Formats: sequence, C-alpha cells, structure tokens
Amino acid sequence: MTSTSGGSDYSIAFYPTYWPCTDVSVTFSGPLIESGYYGDTLQFQYFQYNPTYPSILSPIFTDSDLTVTGDTVDYWISYTQYAQVNFAYQPYIAVKVVDITAKSNGYSPGLIFMQLTDTTPYNSQYCQYDPAIPTPEFPAQWLIIVTSMLLGLAVLRVRNRFRTKGGMERY
Repeated sequence: MTSTSGGSDYSIAFYPTYWPCTDVSVTFSGPLIESGYYGDTLQFQYFQYNPTYPSILSPIFTDSDLTVTGDTVDYWISYTQYAQVNFAYQPYIAVKVVDITAKSNGYSPGLIFMQLTDTTPYNSQYCQYDPAIPTPEFPAQWLIIVTSMLLGLAVLRVRNRFRTKGGMERY
C-alpha cells in the first residue's frame, strides 16, 4: 500500500496483511527526515470503515506516540487493542498518521498520511480475547457480605433474647 501526499511518497505495511487475532507488525516509511519530521512525534490512529461508505470512519484505537528517528518507523500493534471491536459491518481498516509535535511557527500539528486499506481482521468479525484472570475480588466481597449479615443476625438475636427475658429496653 503506497499513498502519495504533497508530492512525497509515504507507505504503510502490515504483517500479516490480515489481522488474525494476533499482534501485527507495522512499518511506516517515507521521507520523514527530508521533510523535516526527524525528531517529531507521530501518532497512528486506526479506524474501521465499510468500502460502500468510505467517508464513515469509526475509531478503533490510537497507538502511543512514536518519535521519528529515521525514514522508517516500525512497531507492533497488540491484538488486545482491536480484539473487542466487531468488524461485521465495517470490515476494513483505515489509518491516519498525524504529526503531533507543536510547531515553532504557531501552526498546529497536522496529518501527514491517510490511507483506506483493504486490511481486515480475521473472519471480518472480532477476536476472542481472554485476558489473564485477575485476582478475584468476588470471594472477598462475598465473605464481607456474609459476615455482615451474620453479625447483623447475631445482634438481632441478642436483642430479641434480651427483650424476651424481661431486660430493660434502651430505646
């Protein structure tokens, strides 16, 4: 996939080309140093879209900011970033690359690359993501609730026993 923008060629490639619910390698290339982007921070924004309605982009995620140190930027997308997204109706992925470095001339950072790709996650649906099972909090909460209930019942029982034996009422 290659896109031309402002007379300069930029390209982005994914490996594997379809996202099979695993981590994906991204390579973004272009004249970054020659265009003055060396040392700038780039942000990669991902969207899903339907080729029938390519102007409707739904955000998926934004990768963390990457500082440009050469004409090629390589990084990985963890499949946990897109695993919960349903691609049934918008099966393709679009990517924007934005230079987010503040400019000394007062101009705001800007878009340097936009590509509607034919990249699609495996099966055009969503990935089954089973995160590592965190330490369960339910048993501790359950124990506190049951203990509170038992203490409450014990207090009521003592109170009722105190009342039935002719004790003084303190209310």
